[in-house]
Amino acid sequence: MRNAEKPDRLRFAAAKACADFHYPTLKAVAQVSRNDMASVIEASRARAAMVANVIQMKVAPPKALQHSPEELKPDPSRNAATQSPSGPADRPIKAW
Repeated sequence: MRNAEKPDRLRFAAAKACADFHYPTLKAVAQVSRNDMASVIEASRARAAMVANVIQMKVAPPKALQHSPEELKPDPSRNAATQSPSGPADRPIKAW
């Protein structure tokens, strides 16, 4: 390949044959077994699906709050004149 005395046709054929081995190539080799990652994930998903079908949450429907009409009526003992904008008048004022 590097001998200049040889014909070009022969040198190019030698270069072509050596080209695959001139630079290193990186290759990955997969080792597939019974416990490869995909089968482990699929098995765990199947187990989780079985458990999700067995466990059922039983939640009681929420109860509506019922108020008596007396709670909504205004209290006659408290009128608007005795209340200040900050609250009832009988509350003591804090001094800072």
